[in-house]
Amino acid sequence: MSKAQNHGCDHLREGVGYPSPFSKMIALGYHDGPTTGLLQCAQCNQVYEFEEVKRWGDEWELFLYALAPLPLTALGDVTEVLAPYQTPKWPIWCPPWQFPSEEARACADRQVEQILEQAGSTEWVLASYDLLGEILVAQRIQKLSDGTTQEIAVRQAVNDIKHKLSVATLVGDRLCFPSPSHPSSGK
Repeated sequence: MSKAQNHGCDHLREGVGYPSPFSKMIALGYHDGPTTGLLQCAQCNQVYEFEEVKRWGDEWELFLYALAPLPLTALGDVTEVLAPYQTPKWPIWCPPWQFPSEEARACADRQVEQILEQAGSTEWVLASYDLLGEILVAQRIQKLSDGTTQEIAVRQAVNDIKHKLSVATLVGDRLCFPSPSHPSSGK
């Protein structure tokens, strides 16, 4: 199968504190929150595979996710594989991965893996408490140059996000970011 070659979601943007463009999620992994799965944009239907790359926080738990594009049909394809065994529940579906036989499980595992293998390279790293709620920080992965691996590019994006979060202030249950300074203001 070929890797996803679509243009990506026009509704994701680098920045801080904006509403998530995603309206549907299949959480294939879960540990105190979704760890892996698929997301779909509400407006353009772009689908991404997401994977938790970091979590931290004392008073609150924050998640960082890497996003790689999938074909536009991927969320529907995974739903079609799993729906005969479990009824989808939207907007967030966490299939319990229970099947009537080991053969049915192995078949579903293989089919879902084939769909996920179509993911392109990681394009975004996002910080969020809730991927369908608010994007706290979004960082686009820079185009890879000679000698830069995908892993290094994701690590750099994680570090950039950590820096942006280090200047944020927790007010109640929300992170507040300082306004960008303007060089012309003389401060």
